[in-house]
Amino acid sequence: MPLKGWVLKRLARGFSEHLAREGLVFPSRFGGLYSLQPDARYPRLMRRWLHGLPSGTLMMCHPGHESFSLSDPIREARFEEYLYLSGVALPADCQAADASLVRFADLESDAVSAEYPLPVA
Repeated sequence: MPLKGWVLKRLARGFSEHLAREGLVFPSRFGGLYSLQPDARYPRLMRRWLHGLPSGTLMMCHPGHESFSLSDPIREARFEEYLYLSGVALPADCQAADASLVRFADLESDAVSAEYPLPVA
């Protein structure tokens, strides 16, 4: 995943400064990058992210119901995310990591900043 993180970091260069100039609030960290392949073992990745990312991290996810449409190349990853995020493992993993999931609007002001370092996992 280093290449994907590097590419996204380069594409986002200057974005945080633009947001700050516009007076917009944004997260100080971004997480959830992975290969989107079914063999990536999303629950294991999420547990690692929950234990390792700082407060205020915006987590990207792509959950979706089971689909057999070949037009969605990440359909299997979407369904694996959906199963994990809608199941009983997520609350237990959050509790074990002393992590809370909150709406972006409910983040404390110290969890947002003018820095937007991409990468995480």
